[in-house]
Amino acid sequence: MFEVNTTLVLGAGASVGYGFPLGNQLIDKMITRCPESQDGLGEEAKQRRKLRESLKFYDPLSIDSFLQHYKETDSKLVEYAKAVISEVLHDSAKPELFNRTVENSRLGKYHWYRIFWNSLVAGKTAEELSSTDADLNFNVISFNYDPSLEFFFYSRSTSRNSFLNEAQRIGFLKNLAPRIHHVYGCIQDYDWIRRGGKDSNVKYGYEKNQRDSIYYDAYENRDRIKLIDERKGSYDHLKEILRNSDQIIFLGFAFDDVNIGAEVLDLKESLKPTNAHRILELGRSLPIIKYTNLENSELINNKLNSIVDGVRRLYKSTKTVYEAIEQDFRLNGI
Repeated sequence: MFEVNTTLVLGAGASVGYGFPLGNQLIDKMITRCPESQDGLGEEAKQRRKLRESLKFYDPLSIDSFLQHYKETDSKLVEYAKAVISEVLHDSAKPELFNRTVENSRLGKYHWYRIFWNSLVAGKTAEELSSTDADLNFNVISFNYDPSLEFFFYSRSTSRNSFLNEAQRIGFLKNLAPRIHHVYGCIQDYDWIRRGGKDSNVKYGYEKNQRDSIYYDAYENRDRIKLIDERKGSYDHLKEILRNSDQIIFLGFAFDDVNIGAEVLDLKESLKPTNAHRILELGRSLPIIKYTNLENSELINNKLNSIVDGVRRLYKSTKTVYEAIEQDFRLNGI
């Protein structure tokens, strides 16, 4: 359980260490999934050819804005694009990266979920973590479609090596479920976590001999990916989470104008001081804000400074997500 009310805001940079692509990489992988050699007269072949040519021609900075432009004029293209996104992400999942092995040791600096896990469970008993009145004291707002974080916690709690027994695992996962929020949806139905992980068919990633069947699952799950206006009016609870946080940590987040603007997080408004904040500076109640900025982008620095207006306690790390929370700032404390 966290010492102070903490909200983590996750961008693509937070899950790239687990095999998932950044924005430009996602577009490249989508084009690869729609090869020029794919001939045929069927609807799938037709839409993949159109998607490939559209992505190559427009070379979009954001796949979200690209799809938004086509939403009213070519809904079928958007439908197939969502399926291809889902297909790429299904194929990118690498559950083997969650476990410590000699082969994975070189990837250790990217595996920050283990720090998250330790921050949550260290010093707490299984009974405390699984109690029906437990307050884990954190929230995660994820802009990623992938369910890697949920599955990591699921795998740690359900393994035969877990310190949680079956009843405790059910209680812990039920406590965890309402704490993770996917802004634009998730490629898999993870309602099972709200039921305490009782489903026996929970899966994450694919074996090599299953690769050919990925697209069919992805097409079925395409509607789990939501465009901004498809979720319009459903972001108020996220803004409220931010308003009530004592510290907010942005990890691998690019501070896209749409995402931080009034339609989604509305950071200018939601980061204003409230009586809920217990951290005092200059006589005002303020949240502490921590963020990663891997290449020390002045654009990101300027955006965040203009949002907080030079008043809040602001901490920056120019390291990877793992190194930032290992060396520069804590997750579960000030």
